Amino acid sequence: MKVRQRGATLIISLLMLTLMTLIGVTAMQGRILEEKMAGNLQEQQRAFQAAEAALRAGETLLNQDPLPAFDGDNAELLTLAF
Repeated sequence: MKVRQRGATLIISLLMLTLMTLIGVTAMQGRILEEKMAGNLQEQQRAFQAAEAALRAGETLLNQDPLPAFDGDNAELLTLAF
């Protein structure tokens, strides 16, 4: 009867080890997913800040003194381009 009990203990121990391994793997997968989500959020924030900076630069450019209107004979515009 002791031989049969030792076999049952081994099977129960292996089942417990398998269960603990599955719990550990699941926890690691969840952690990896959380890290990816955090990285995506950080990239989204960085893209938003870059877009805001581009908007500010565009506003600054538009608020500067405009070029004179082109009437087909403005030679000074050619000197600005080159």
